[in-house]
Amino acid sequence: MLFLKIMSSQSMADSDACHNFTLIPVASTEELTFDTQTVDGTHVPAGTTVVWARIRDTATDKMREFSLTGNAYVLNEHGKTIASHASY
Repeated sequence: MLFLKIMSSQSMADSDACHNFTLIPVASTEELTFDTQTVDGTHVPAGTTVVWARIRDTATDKMREFSLTGNAYVLNEHGKTIASHASY
């Protein structure tokens, strides 16, 4: 079991205890990828780059997608950071 920790876009250090975040479990049957995409301008200005965290269940092919508003960290089952990705 891994966890994806997505930080909010608050203007403060990620290590600040007041910084909001979302913690998402990633099961052993799922794979986690990060993808950068330039969007067409439907919901944001054209040419805006969006970074996605995508979690795909390898058994069912079901996909969960999360737009990164802040940095993201991959944590192991002990809460130790094993990978990170910037929101840009």
